[in-house]
Amino acid sequence: MEKGQQITISGEPGQTEESIQECVVPLPNRGWLTESIELYDELNKLTESEDWVKFVPHDKTVLHRNTFTRRISDNQPGQAFECIFFCNTREGKLKGVCQFGPLTQGPPGRAHGGAVASLLDIAGGILANHTCLSKPMLTATMNVNYKRATPIMRALLVEGEFSNTAETGRKCWVNCRIKSSDGETLMAESSLLFVELKPSL
Repeated sequence: MEKGQQITISGEPGQTEESIQECVVPLPNRGWLTESIELYDELNKLTESEDWVKFVPHDKTVLHRNTFTRRISDNQPGQAFECIFFCNTREGKLKGVCQFGPLTQGPPGRAHGGAVASLLDIAGGILANHTCLSKPMLTATMNVNYKRATPIMRALLVEGEFSNTAETGRKCWVNCRIKSSDGETLMAESSLLFVELKPSL
């Protein structure tokens, strides 16, 4: 298992290249369950192919340090959102490992539906922004189908794939799912529409 990974996250309209800071991102921390680390190690093998790239939503770049999923997770390893994703931009596919902590609980022992939706939105955003267009995109619509109550403090597999883009090139559809770590049990699935972020916004 790696101790750190150097990554660079692309910027927003109006930001200079100098304002995007490279950082060393700690990978599975002390809040990760053994089964989450094992799933991460298995998925990390995907990067042996140059088509697969690792993405860490909670990195410390200027773009992400103030997002709510990072804020709630900061200094509280394993208590909120823990996730790492792997994206194949050529095939338009995504895989990842996630773990919901006690702070995301809704019903006893289960993640709140809003937390589940947030995780699916994060995964869909990574997929849309790195496979559909070269321009930043934001969520326009999102439909979530909850199949089973999603457990907290369990390793979970995330999958996603690019669906299609509009002829205008400003819209992108993706599908994402959260499953048990073995991929056999579907917890929740979503279809998401992303639209290009206008410079004025």
